[in-house]
Amino acid sequence: MSRSRFAVFALVAGIISFLNLLGLEKALLAIFMGVFALKEVAAEGKGGKNFAIAGIVLGCVYIVTLTVIAIVKGPEILNMIKGS
Repeated sequence: MSRSRFAVFALVAGIISFLNLLGLEKALLAIFMGVFALKEVAAEGKGGKNFAIAGIVLGCVYIVTLTVIAIVKGPEILNMIKGS
């Protein structure tokens, strides 16, 4: 059984989103590719379901983490920008 390339790509994009600053676009890509991979796995019987789920989870965790940081540290960052 072959593994879905979209599932592998979703997992890699989810991991890379944590390695780069401003990885939001990579996290969104991981989520969309993961969903597409799950559909492909269900329709064509390919492997990679766990990779797709991991990509979706990593993308969601990154977005939630980024949102929490923006809420907690956002005002402090704005004050630093205005002060300089």
